[in-house]
Amino acid sequence: MKYSMIVEYVKREISSGNMSSGSRIPSIRDMCNKYECSKSTVLRAYYELKEQGIVYAAPGSGYYIINSCTEAAHTDTAIDFSGTSLDKKSLPYNEFQPFITQAISKYKEDLFTYSDPQGMGQLREALRRHLQNHQIFAGNERIFVTTGSQQALNIMSRMPFPNAKLNVAVEQPTYQGMLECLRQNDVSVIGITRDFKGLDFNALERSFRNDNIKFFYTIPRFSNPLGLSYSNYDKRKILALAEKYNVYILEDDYLGDL
Repeated sequence: MKYSMIVEYVKREISSGNMSSGSRIPSIRDMCNKYECSKSTVLRAYYELKEQGIVYAAPGSGYYIINSCTEAAHTDTAIDFSGTSLDKKSLPYNEFQPFITQAISKYKEDLFTYSDPQGMGQLREALRRHLQNHQIFAGNERIFVTTGSQQALNIMSRMPFPNAKLNVAVEQPTYQGMLECLRQNDVSVIGITRDFKGLDFNALERSFRNDNIKFFYTIPRFSNPLGLSYSNYDKRKILALAEKYNVYILEDDYLGDL
């Protein structure tokens, strides 16, 4: 089949270095002339390459080779685990590019103007359906889109809660960005030890009972910086204490989808 020959040709050219990552592969017309075949045959081959994660389509421009994982690998001898940011070399710029191009083409009249402060309605509806898969049932009116988790943490730190309490309990150690956020907002912080032996539940209950706690900030899965996760038993125990002492739980489940 000629489409299979085209697929193998592109792969050989990449392997030999004649086509490099990020470069444009031959146009559909050029490939039709080279293999004396129809446009649909070439499109089928390029679709196959796209499905295999070898190329991506840029509307109005053509098909381009996706950067390989080997090229994105980190070559430094030292790796910094103190932060949670991705290695910039590993970000899928080429994969994002066609979608960004499509978004600008389709939504150009809306992208660069102010939108609903609560977040785009279509996005909130998509999030509502997504959350349902995790047994979280919230209407669109209860979903707020922020520019990132840090903004959400800042809002939650500053806003009053229905329990009218003022202080915040956090796991110790915890995400440095949250501690800095609380410091800048002049919020009193009570640290609760959480180590490889588990959370200090005695200290947690004393703090809930005596320290006027507005909410308990916790990272349930793969906590920053220790990478710890709660068992279901621990989660139920935290929930029971929060209900007993009228304390809210601010759950920073930043790796939940993984």
